Formats: sequence, structure tokens, C-alpha cells
Amino acid sequence: LDRKDDPIIEVRLLNPVQKGFVIGDKPTVMDIKCETSSGELIDVEMQNGRLPFYPERSLFYGGKMVNSALEEGEDYDKMKKSIVISFIDGVIFPQVQCLHTEFLMQEKQAHFTLTDKLSIHFLELGKIDGKKDPADMTPLECLCAYIRFAGDGTREDYVNKLLETGEEAVNMSEYVFKKLTEDDIAREMLERQIKAEHDNATWLKYAKEDGLTQGRDEGYDAAMIEIAQKMKRAGKPLEEIKAFTGLEAETIEKL
Repeated sequence: LDRKDDPIIEVRLLNPVQKGFVIGDKPTVMDIKCETSSGELIDVEMQNGRLPFYPERSLFYGGKMVNSALEEGEDYDKMKKSIVISFIDGVIFPQVQCLHTEFLMQEKQAHFTLTDKLSIHFLELGKIDGKKDPADMTPLECLCAYIRFAGDGTREDYVNKLLETGEEAVNMSEYVFKKLTEDDIAREMLERQIKAEHDNATWLKYAKEDGLTQGRDEGYDAAMIEIAQKMKRAGKPLEEIKAFTGLEAETIEKL
């Protein structure tokens, strides 16, 4: 929000972030509602997938926030500021090149603001192409690039360059992302372990020929390699990956 003169020093989460959704599902909308120490209301929307009339949707939620920004019987000068921030997985304003747009209520010709009690921000991740050197990026560009490419196995080098910039928001996001993916990996590892146990029991019962036994072993190894790849992307240490998957260090290092 570029608040140098009036920085936000504290944010209180008003709704718990639900875990259990699968990152990458389409369409997905995750919203985070919070309040600053000065009473401002902020709604952060993470939109993944094409949603028609998304600007109108943002206006609708902004209007709902304005309605709740004044307690019954309070004077209008007590109204809290409402801010809607949407991270868009794509582009919705192709007529402008800028990544960040902010909409206010302004007079049409003279462009002075009617009130600052409602502002709507859009951050279009589709305008981040991953070609710009992170060293030449603004802090906001670095954050948006990280959000777009974190978890993309083909862009690991680029994400590492983003982390090397030392931008605080990027480092904080990396910490949160690793915590989330560790939970996802732990759940998947448990599910695969259970599945492998059932598969092995079935193979042991029915595999009487060496060719079938070999096929069972190859399938199990393929599953462990896939898990090892995900553990590496999450930053798990080599010894931990070896202990869980049973793979050799040389195999893991080549993944």
C-alpha cells in the first residue's frame, strides 16, 4: 500500500485461513479479512482461475465492507477505511502495462477523490513473465513474482534469485509457503506409504514370477522418487529424504 507516512504496524486476522484446499485447484478463491491497529478493514483475495465480472465482484465485497465499517449510531466521521486487495492469476486490465492498479471514487473531470474510505487494488500476476532480473525489480514486483512461481519446479532458479534479493515480504512468504507445503508433503507421504503397503501386500500374494516382482519394485521406486523430488523442492535435508524414501544419496542429488 506504499504507506511511508502512515505505516501499518499491526494486523489482526478476522477470519481463519482454511487449510485443506489443494493449491492449484481451479477455480479457487481464498480470502483473508483483517483489521489494522488503526481500525482499517482489509480484504485480501487470491483468485486462481477465470471468474467472470471479477471487478464487479470486488466492488460488491468492498461495498459490504463499507457497510460494516460504521457501528450503529456512530457519526460518519468514525467510518473505518475499507481496502480490497486482489491477487489475480492472469490479466484483467490488458489496456495498461502496470502490475498494480488502484481504484478510488473520483470526480470524472477534475479527478479529485470523493472519499478515501474505499480503495480497491488489483495485482495481476499474469504481467510477471519471469524474464526481468530480480535485482532490478521493486519489492512489490519481487513479491508478485514469488507468488506466481513458488512451487513451479521449472522456475526454481528464478525463485532462488528472488530470495537472494532479501526482500522481507518474499522471505516471509517463503517461510509460510514451506510450512504449507510441508503439511501437504507429510499428508501425501502418509497416503503413499499406506498405498504402498497395500500394493506390496497384493503383489506378494499374487506375484509368483520374477517379472511381476520386478514390476512391483520398480513401481515402488518410482513413487519414492516422486516423493523425494517434492521433499527437495520443499528444502528438506538430504538425510531426512534418505531416511524416508530409502533412496541413495547419489540418486537423490541427481533429481
